[in-house]
Amino acid sequence: MDLMTVLGAGVGLGAVYVVMLHGEILGLLYNPMAIILVFGGTFGSTFISYPFSMIKKIPKLLFFVVFPPKVSNSRYVIKEVLRLAKNVKSNGVASLAEESSKDDFINSGLQMILENLPPEEIRENLMKEIEFSQDRHRQYSNVFRTMGTYSPIFGLLGTLIGVIQVMRNLTNPEVIGTSMSVAITTTFYGIFAANFIFIPVVNKLMAYSDKEALAKKIAGEGLLAIQKGEGIYKTERKLELFLSQQYRKNV
Repeated sequence: MDLMTVLGAGVGLGAVYVVMLHGEILGLLYNPMAIILVFGGTFGSTFISYPFSMIKKIPKLLFFVVFPPKVSNSRYVIKEVLRLAKNVKSNGVASLAEESSKDDFINSGLQMILENLPPEEIRENLMKEIEFSQDRHRQYSNVFRTMGTYSPIFGLLGTLIGVIQVMRNLTNPEVIGTSMSVAITTTFYGIFAANFIFIPVVNKLMAYSDKEALAKKIAGEGLLAIQKGEGIYKTERKLELFLSQQYRKNV
């Protein structure tokens, strides 16, 4: 479980709850019609914008925000590459045929080394794999980014609907109150959903994607160093340079 997601949700919801409780409007913001308009409109527009193959991934991606996917840790990748490098140093490149890693990206690189592909081709293939992976992650993140764009617009639409209802019922104070409630709460839901749900989900997913890409780049450079027969110390120093000073002991 990602504790920062849980902590952020608790802090954000708690802050909104305290402010609404203090302003004595806690019960006033619950408006089913506003919820239907904002979330129904947002999801409907999103369904129009993307194919089903991407839409069906939404529940899984939301699950990842709370329970992160198993992304290779940069520190683990460095240790794994150095382990392979030591083995090659002692037993030769052919010994890689008996090696395997928990990381599929490393295994893919090992296979290319065993097939004796040129270093330039291996680098190109590995970089393409990283690029395609990031493009795929970006596409899925854009689904939530789109929701974050639509939800405030539907909040504004709800406000316009509420104003129109007010204009039509200027002589009926009871209806005016209900209409203004819709106008105000739809704006609240639209802005809240965009800035507390959809956009944060985008940022979290892209953070995971960047972490994975960094680990893969480190793995790629390490595998190329192994193929070239570089020394273990030189390889370690090269890979450490990918990590900023503050993360070299913790990532």
